[in-house]
Amino acid sequence: MRRALKAAGVLFVAIGLSVSVPYGAWANAESHTTIPVTLETAHGRHTIQAEVACSQEERARGLMGRQRLAPDAGMIFLLATPRPMRLWMMDTPLSLDMIFFNDTHEIIRIESNAEPMSERVIESGGVAAGVLEIAGGRAIKLKISRGDKVLYTYAQKRCE
Repeated sequence: MRRALKAAGVLFVAIGLSVSVPYGAWANAESHTTIPVTLETAHGRHTIQAEVACSQEERARGLMGRQRLAPDAGMIFLLATPRPMRLWMMDTPLSLDMIFFNDTHEIIRIESNAEPMSERVIESGGVAAGVLEIAGGRAIKLKISRGDKVLYTYAQKRCE
């Protein structure tokens, strides 16, 4: 019952001006679209193989239940209309770095080492076109900073 109420609350928030995206896990990650996402930094370029979370269902599941994430793997959430994003780590047992970016692909905020299983809301800190989630601690290790770029090619540039 508690979980159903939380899910209903997430749907209610998602209808508002911001997007609330709980994190989840794919039952079968291999069956989802994966694209190369390049992080272009002052210290070099780093490519992440990112699962694409486009549909509301995919966004709702996110990386929930995922026990591990390879160093160069992640998930990217793309929005059709850029707007402030609100995320959380509910039911996500591993720490993540969340890299929020705007419609010019510029990183606007990095949440490092988000606390596993937390219901604390993490905000994009501005109008975001998407967020890239990678293993906790990787953003620091790769020296990713605000103002760096998140580059990708995807036939459906934005999702909804």
